[in-house]
Amino acid sequence: DRAVSSTHRHEALFSDRAFHIKQSAVRDVFDISIRPGLISLAGGSPYLRSLPLAELGLSAQRIIAEHGLEALQYGAGQGMEELRIQACEVMAAEGITDADPADIVITTGSQSAQDVAAKVFCNPGDVVLCEDPTYVGALNAFEAYEVQMHALPVDSEGLVPEALEEAITSLRKQGKTIKMLYTIPSFNNPSGVTLAARRRPRIVEICARA
Repeated sequence: DRAVSSTHRHEALFSDRAFHIKQSAVRDVFDISIRPGLISLAGGSPYLRSLPLAELGLSAQRIIAEHGLEALQYGAGQGMEELRIQACEVMAAEGITDADPADIVITTGSQSAQDVAAKVFCNPGDVVLCEDPTYVGALNAFEAYEVQMHALPVDSEGLVPEALEEAITSLRKQGKTIKMLYTIPSFNNPSGVTLAARRRPRIVEICARA
């Protein structure tokens, strides 16, 4: 009883946003997947048995011995400058030639990036378009900022451009503010579908126009 009353006494301290936050579905999946004797197909766990663990151990030992003061210290908030420069070089090879390392932020995985994107761009009630199905971790990240997720149909060739156009038109007629399209064009998680090459420029065009 004391625990219950204590919880109720402090409930008023929570932000309105806190009541929209649910336990991550990704955490649920991994809680199940680590049960002994279970082979889970629910989560995208990497296959670690093929890793050269002995060599990795030697590498870690060498890094700590030779660069420990840097490796074990806090780094820059944007990520290592060398890595940001390399990211720009990769982008340049793909035709994006005006990227500046000063504008690059290295995140701890995709979910960190999704959280930053929602924090920077989304107000409560804004709409984020996404594929159906899509990565559950992204849904958790976006919904924490009280956005409205709007699912778009996917077929064997990925996101359907016509459905994207129709959704944008319909939502705008309802007075909704659409902030972004969240899409996984290559090997969608969890469906595995890859967006057809001919659809990609069409979807970029629709988004640019909107």
